[in-house]
Amino acid sequence: MNRTAAIEAIIAATVDEPIIFTAGDPARIARSIADRPNHFYLTGAGGLVSSVGIGVALETRRPTIVVDGDGSLLTNPAGLITAGVLADLPLIHVVLDGTLQSGGGAIVLSRRADLCGLAQAAGYPRVHSTGELGEFTGLIRREVAVCSSPVFIRCVLAEDDAAIPASIGADLETHARRFYDHVSTPEWLAGAA
Repeated sequence: MNRTAAIEAIIAATVDEPIIFTAGDPARIARSIADRPNHFYLTGAGGLVSSVGIGVALETRRPTIVVDGDGSLLTNPAGLITAGVLADLPLIHVVLDGTLQSGGGAIVLSRRADLCGLAQAAGYPRVHSTGELGEFTGLIRREVAVCSSPVFIRCVLAEDDAAIPASIGADLETHARRFYDHVSTPEWLAGAA
């Protein structure tokens, strides 16, 4: 599985749930697959995707998907700890674990850090790890349907992506407003009840 296949599976498993994509390749890939109002591309803020996702999940009380990278996660482990102590946080924290293509293809420290062990130690009640696309797709679909507490899914990437799309050049203020409008619409929020 590569980043593109994993992100396609996440997008296919969702309808209007907020998805926060980490800076760099995941955001670019997601935008090229489907640019939806429920997608937020965190640009220029690697390491903060879990913080943004936690805030969205707390405010909306709806399942929120965070698409993190292994390097991004390790730059801000406080996000793991915060999510882990919030027992009723509807957060699906997906970590794409593989080479850091945005950084020139360097292997990041997750080869030495047990990401699932960190999530368990932080208090995530459900922790999964898979490198199989079918299993990953099933996990995402199941968790989107039932998520009422933090779940951590480590997605092991073993294949390279084809060409990565260019940097996001959209008007970031307009993009942020579109996402805010989506997650604050009374009709959408009513679905949380």
